Amino acid sequence: PFVAPPIGQQLMERLFEIFGIPTFQNAVNRRIIAMTESKSHKSAKSKAAGPKGKTEVPLPGGRRLDAASKRRATEVELSGNSAGLEKSARRLRDSGKSQKVLQVPQKDMGKATKAMRDVGVSGTVKNMVGTKRQSVLKVPAK
Repeated sequence: PFVAPPIGQQLMERLFEIFGIPTFQNAVNRRIIAMTESKSHKSAKSKAAGPKGKTEVPLPGGRRLDAASKRRATEVELSGNSAGLEKSARRLRDSGKSQKVLQVPQKDMGKATKAMRDVGVSGTVKNMVGTKRQSVLKVPAK
């Protein structure tokens, strides 16, 4: 469990009391306390943005795109979770950029391709290193 210094512990307990949260874990689950970003995720975003691109680009609905340049939108999804991959694909869809890239670990490339098809997004799925890529064409609605 989380152990804070004595002053920090008192402050945290007071904040929990104010917000009506019984434990630190509940604060994390309710997204009151944000998880930190991994080094690999941060470096992949920076590399995808390029020298003139931006990271954490705002989207409608309080969402954020991992990286964007003039023409390209990039989402980095390391979890391999199908729900997370679909969320990333939706963010790419809503980016308005002509080139959409979903960057995932190589073992999750199949899942990512399926997620993009399910959401109806055409673009590219590539592995973290960039040595493998798959083009995804939007499936026409029936």
